[in-house]
Amino acid sequence: MQEWITPIFQGQRPKRFLFRVDAGRVAGLSFGHLERCLLLSQLFRQLFLSEHLFLMRDYAEGVGRARHKGEQVKEFCGSIEERELLLQTVEEFQADWLVVDLPYDEMDCSFFPELRKRGCKIIFIDDARFMDPQADVVLNSSILAPHRLRGQHAGTTYLLGPSYFIFERTAIPPPVAVLQNKIRILLTFGGSDPTGITLKVLDALLSRSWPGVLLSVVLGPGFGEVDRVRELVQGREQSYQVLVNPENLLKEAMASELTICAGGRTMYELSCLNRPFMGVATAPHEAEAIEAFCVQGLARAGLLHWQPTVFLDTLQDIVLELQGTEDHVEEIIDD
Repeated sequence: MQEWITPIFQGQRPKRFLFRVDAGRVAGLSFGHLERCLLLSQLFRQLFLSEHLFLMRDYAEGVGRARHKGEQVKEFCGSIEERELLLQTVEEFQADWLVVDLPYDEMDCSFFPELRKRGCKIIFIDDARFMDPQADVVLNSSILAPHRLRGQHAGTTYLLGPSYFIFERTAIPPPVAVLQNKIRILLTFGGSDPTGITLKVLDALLSRSWPGVLLSVVLGPGFGEVDRVRELVQGREQSYQVLVNPENLLKEAMASELTICAGGRTMYELSCLNRPFMGVATAPHEAEAIEAFCVQGLARAGLLHWQPTVFLDTLQDIVLELQGTEDHVEEIIDD
């Protein structure tokens, strides 16, 4: 990552980074945006010894996560005029770089030219909208970005496609030991899972038996129904394991024969690690990405929208193939 990050700054050492990012158990929001900014923050400190401030909406789960990682956070409530607050914070903090990583369709970028005139440069990170707000740097690591983002502007550096996925390989510890005589399948749907897909998937899985399989259910820091999940799998500990906010999710994925995940950051991480996964879309933009991964032969299988029976049949085919009892054909499910 450092090899393509460093040239952005053209040999000049940044002093202060202001990160505008949100995370929490809110529909349309995930923890992936925050985790990406936390990785960038760590790298920037190593490279530049810079000072950092995170400007975040007061979603307790996200703010708590950022502070737990040692970041200074300025939080604000939704009723505040965000544009004026951001301009004010840039001035007070004397930020020479603003990093914006937000998923909101209605986000106001009209003040970007004003900030740039003041000498504050902007890194705009996007995943699904394929916007070009005339920032200094536009970073979109979506598999769709190279063909989707058009009308590029002079003076902007474009970093498009999975080659620019923000991911630190050296931070991955050695995998835990793989289980003997059992296939381990990991289920993870983000830090908060605002769409409730975890319970839907678990409910479907419990309708069938899975001999020779350990299903490890990961619940992130913003997941609000931990007790409900534990209640559902009570008495089935031979087949189900509940992992609440594990220290390193990728360590768990490295020790699994398959990971079932949404179409966000985790899917890209697994692809970087060449780990097999099955994508289950929780939003239209995730469906597009999952389909592209399947078409390019990078995903084990993919559901473009939730279909319990099709999900179970597809997973059963994969399990049988992993157990060496049936050939597997990659498939995209969009019936």
